Amino acid sequence: MKNSISRIVLIGVPVLFVLTAADIRADTLERLPGSLLIGMSLALLIFGAYFFYANRRFLKQKERLKEEIEEGEKNLRHANTELNAILDATEESIFLLDGHGTILTINRTAAARIGEKPAELIGRCVYDFFPPQVSRRRRKNVEKVFETGETIRVEDRREGMCFSLNYYPVFDENGGVKSIVVFAQDITARKKAENELRKLTMAVEQSPNSIIITDRQGNIEYVNAAFTSITGYSSAEAMGKNPKFLQSGKTPPETFQEMWSHLLRGESWSGEFINRCKDGTEYTFSVAISPFCLHNGEISHYMAIEENITDKKRSEDHIRRLTDFDSLTGLPNRQKLQLDIDERHPHACAILNIDNFKEMNDFFGLASGDTLLRRSAEWLRAMGFSPYRIGGDEFAVLFYEKLTQEQLHSRISALLSALDEERFIVDDETLDVQMSVGVAMGEGKLLTRADIAIHTAKERKIPIAFYEEAENIEEEYRINIAMAGAIRKALVGGRIICHYQPIVNIATGAIDKYETLVRLIDEEGQCVPPMQFLPIAKKTKLYPRITKEVIHQSCRLFAGRSEEFSLNISIDDIHDPSTVQEILSTITRTGTASRIVFEILESEGIENYSEVAEFIHTVKALGAKIAIDDFGTGYSNFEHVLRLNVDYIKIDGSLIQGSAENPRHRVIVETIVDFAAKIGTRTIAEFVSDEATFNAVKELGIDYAQGYHTGKPGLIG
Repeated sequence: MKNSISRIVLIGVPVLFVLTAADIRADTLERLPGSLLIGMSLALLIFGAYFFYANRRFLKQKERLKEEIEEGEKNLRHANTELNAILDATEESIFLLDGHGTILTINRTAAARIGEKPAELIGRCVYDFFPPQVSRRRRKNVEKVFETGETIRVEDRREGMCFSLNYYPVFDENGGVKSIVVFAQDITARKKAENELRKLTMAVEQSPNSIIITDRQGNIEYVNAAFTSITGYSSAEAMGKNPKFLQSGKTPPETFQEMWSHLLRGESWSGEFINRCKDGTEYTFSVAISPFCLHNGEISHYMAIEENITDKKRSEDHIRRLTDFDSLTGLPNRQKLQLDIDERHPHACAILNIDNFKEMNDFFGLASGDTLLRRSAEWLRAMGFSPYRIGGDEFAVLFYEKLTQEQLHSRISALLSALDEERFIVDDETLDVQMSVGVAMGEGKLLTRADIAIHTAKERKIPIAFYEEAENIEEEYRINIAMAGAIRKALVGGRIICHYQPIVNIATGAIDKYETLVRLIDEEGQCVPPMQFLPIAKKTKLYPRITKEVIHQSCRLFAGRSEEFSLNISIDDIHDPSTVQEILSTITRTGTASRIVFEILESEGIENYSEVAEFIHTVKALGAKIAIDDFGTGYSNFEHVLRLNVDYIKIDGSLIQGSAENPRHRVIVETIVDFAAKIGTRTIAEFVSDEATFNAVKELGIDYAQGYHTGKPGLIG
């Protein structure tokens, strides 16, 4: 009983607590029956125990929920931190906007571009930070996303910059757009690079040069339009193939070996190839090939830029043929001969000159002369030689095998013997052609020495002449070249001057005339006599310039004097239209036409009567006079004097000097004087060097005397 009561008490405590909580009065309990009281106590006890258990469970769940909430908040904060870190780390500007453009969220990149901190921009209108026209465009895009719920992607340009803008809608639980995420990326640099790449691509595609890119094995990965245009192969046909499929077989193997030796070392290379097009035609191109290397130096690709130089090569070949080959015969010319001598070092050179070609040319005409030259070239080829045409009527052949002089002489003699048997048919005329040959052997100056040898053959009138170093002709050539240079310098430097020798009237003793004599003053101030430089001047075509200088100086001098003056004029001067024109204009301009006397050498082509006669007729019409110089020697012809209507006969000094002692000379001089008197022509004695000679010419009835006795050449004021 006692234990029962104790359990009841123990249980009763929470029951009483419950009852008290339930506000049940004690007197009410006292009136209840004992059994009921016990039942109620048990019920209350059970309820209290359940309440106690439930309360403890609730507290535990509350504690666990609190921990879960704290963990979720922690995770959320962590996730939010990571998200913000990601947003802040990106180079794109990111905005979260509402429908009015209010900034709900912004990353650091966007804030930095605006120039504010992110926290300072939250809640502000994004449109306030852009120029009006930019804000209008972006507001329009935001409104469109809110209206349509669709993503918008645009490129926006301003102030030289370009941005890529992506507008993404954020939907609420009802499917409506509650906000917009805007991703803005500065793509100015990318656009610039794309533009540069586009221009580069256009340049590559529109380049007139063929461009090929291959992998490291040489397989084609890209060709441009020019490649297709040049080769005829489409891009599809070329792709994956090795450029070897274009080879013609005419490019030397060494070229490929050299190319790969450079490319495999990572070096660029350039050269020329001959390839074949799709239609079979060949083309020549110059190529520059460069390897593409990775960062580690490994070659990944090769690029070849090819320029079609087929037409250029044809032009070069044409120019080379014009430069190195004779257009008439098709033979290589003198320049090519010298080049072959320098590069191939032959043992001997022979020059063959057609004898009397000028006469044949003049007689049969230029066309026939050209035909003869072509036939001569063909004949030399047929005789087994590889000839060159090096001049008007000259050919040359080279000998590469080492032959003795006797062997060479034998071979050339055999060639000339065969020529004697050959007959050349030109315009139905049969021509016998003969040649003179000059030969030089050994090394050095072969062509120059062969030239000397052919001149020797011509001068000596022998069929074959070998260059002999002992003859010292090269030294003469060197002197001639030096003198030609001295003449040019003297003309430029005003050192071609005139001296004047008096011509005395024998009857009166007065100086009525002067002969103009040209002199050259060298760089040391020494006077060079005309016989040292005039012959060289004629060979180097400087003679007309000397003649014109003499005309100008003498006419300027005698324009202010009363005497007659004479000067020598050569047949070359008469042949030269510019010299004749200069003479006529000068004597007219200076007023000296009536006092000038032109001395013409009878021995220098006066037999070419028509040209000489025309010149004489022209100058005499202006008042000038004519003298025949050195008359009485060689082929002196009295008919010339009559036909040319000369005013003076200058009797050669060799006759004058011997007239006092040599009866034969005296007879010749008397005949000339008598003839001149009968036709009204005056006479002048040359080389009157002493008193005895002067008295002799006076006794012979000569009109004028010229020589050291009457006056030496010199300057006159």
